[in-house]
Amino acid sequence: MKKYIPQLVAVLMLLPSAAMAETISFVDPVGDHTGNVDVVGMDFTFDTTTGGYTIDLTADNANPFVGDFRININLFNVTLDEFFQSTFNDFNLAAPQTSFSLSGADLNITDWLASHTIATSTLAGLGNPSSSSLFRSSVANLPFESICVSEDIIGIDGCSPDIPPVPVPAAVWLFGTALVGFVGIARRRRLA
Repeated sequence: MKKYIPQLVAVLMLLPSAAMAETISFVDPVGDHTGNVDVVGMDFTFDTTTGGYTIDLTADNANPFVGDFRININLFNVTLDEFFQSTFNDFNLAAPQTSFSLSGADLNITDWLASHTIATSTLAGLGNPSSSSLFRSSVANLPFESICVSEDIIGIDGCSPDIPPVPVPAAVWLFGTALVGFVGIARRRRLA
């Protein structure tokens, strides 16, 4: 029996390994939406062998998935400096539901781990593929109106309705005052 152990170990090493599933969960605040759907959580489960994935989204009971909406999932693996995208997923639901799933396969995520730092949005300058701050995960109303007007950004939300807009007249007043001051300084130098 002992003489067969090395051969048995060699055969076991040649067998394909079992699939390894990893899950990364994201929590999104309740009430931070500007669109119809208010996502409160997302689980990203993926197979590190095949690259198969399932994205399970959960919405608040008061603002479920219903009607026309688009799901854009953009994930940034900070640890590996890699991206995952599943965008322009358009749906129309007649009956409201609080959970929704997307699935597919992407071989680029086979080296991702749940222990990695994963972000649901990136800012310009972090090497994102779009080179803009629009690389983010969200659920948006259709037809799409404009950025932040009719969507819920999953994770870090820069479009929360609780953030008051910067008043433009005050900014114009400050700029105008500075401009008048510079004109006055230039005039004094010319006369001197």
